[in-house]
Amino acid sequence: MDHVQVWLKGGTDQTGKPSISAWDNQIAAELTGLSFAQSNSAKRPSDGAALNGIGSVEFDGTNDFLEAGDVSSLDSLGTFMMAAVIKPTLDSSARAIVSKGTAGLDGSFSWRITGTGNSSKLSMVLFDADNNPSNSVSMESAGTPFSSDTNNICLVYKTASTAQHRVNGADSGSAGGSNFMSAVAGNVSSNLLLGEFAGGGCDPFDGLIYEVVIVSATNLSASPFSNLKDIDSVEGYLAHRFGLVSNLPATHKYIKGKPWGKGRK
Repeated sequence: MDHVQVWLKGGTDQTGKPSISAWDNQIAAELTGLSFAQSNSAKRPSDGAALNGIGSVEFDGTNDFLEAGDVSSLDSLGTFMMAAVIKPTLDSSARAIVSKGTAGLDGSFSWRITGTGNSSKLSMVLFDADNNPSNSVSMESAGTPFSSDTNNICLVYKTASTAQHRVNGADSGSAGGSNFMSAVAGNVSSNLLLGEFAGGGCDPFDGLIYEVVIVSATNLSASPFSNLKDIDSVEGYLAHRFGLVSNLPATHKYIKGKPWGKGRK
């Protein structure tokens, strides 16, 4: 698959168990040394429960998070896809999955779960550069909310002005913010965060994160998303790896076979 920027593979390259001090990116050839790490022992997530024999990283919802360096192609004006297998603890607080930068900083975003208990959905929040965290646009999914405390394959495909969410292989609504994004001056260097958003207005992630895949492209015509091929492939890969095929809709391309090797549909 082209344009993969970040691949945090479940059960591998997690340093310091049972307290996780680093989760290394599998795409070292393209982004040498990009590791999601936490030097403060009090803020490190822990080794979590396994799913289909593959371990997870558990975040306490209070102050656990991992941080990596800047990836300019993942600024909020860019086109990218993020997918994760998560088991969130749902409550009244919005919870960050993957974020970049801080509120009021060009290029900042927060991919999160809305804080509406068992009605919680996915949301992509983008921020401008006026140092006013309230000046943002929230691209919230409109589809079926999460089931309570279950394992979910979550995905967002974001262009410069829209965000399309998917949960367990099915569309979960899209939203746009073209008017807002037209006012954003540009992008600046800022760190990637797993399980946290430094700008406030969103609490740290509470629950288990099993795997994260982030794919980017500089523009839609050059992106791998033009025919949903890679979206289907990522969902199929995660579903088969973590034993979540039954979560996929019956019409999904990879409901009957893996997106690699024999049995590919």
